[in-house]
Amino acid sequence: MTDFTLLMQSVSDDIDGALDSLMDLYADEMLNYFYKHCWSLELSEDLCQELFVKLYTRRHQFKFRQSIGKGYMYSIAYNLWVDFCRRKATRREIDIDEYQIDSYQVDPAENLLFDEAQKDVAQSLDSLSSKHREVVLLIAFQNLTYKEVSDALNIAVGTVKSRLHHGLKKMQELLREKHAPD
Repeated sequence: MTDFTLLMQSVSDDIDGALDSLMDLYADEMLNYFYKHCWSLELSEDLCQELFVKLYTRRHQFKFRQSIGKGYMYSIAYNLWVDFCRRKATRREIDIDEYQIDSYQVDPAENLLFDEAQKDVAQSLDSLSSKHREVVLLIAFQNLTYKEVSDALNIAVGTVKSRLHHGLKKMQELLREKHAPD
């Protein structure tokens, strides 16, 4: 069993400190995941907290007949992000992809400084379709395996590979266009 599976088993069994251990190990990783979607530290923290609340409140629903990988946690995180975008789109009547394309701008109050290359990568990432962006984020930035991404997004491994290839190719094209000599 993986460390994640063992920790989830401990959380499910209500062992003291298990949730704290899970959060200590994965909170930064999940905060980073959400931050790369919205570029807002405050929103990322809220979504990260909501993720761990969901993991805890659903702890008795886990089935441990087979190993649960981190893909399970990323699946919940992805669904939280999609739900957030849908709520935001419903309230303000905006397109989900439009929200994400404009989201690369960093709030100066958060004192997060990005150099020009990081901004360009963020812009090219945000310009991808949501299905390509999600796969690129999970593999290139979160270091998940093809199998973990496949499990998290409930798609075939071949589809993961295809989306990664096309997403990275599109980002490369956008970055070349931006930095091509005039």
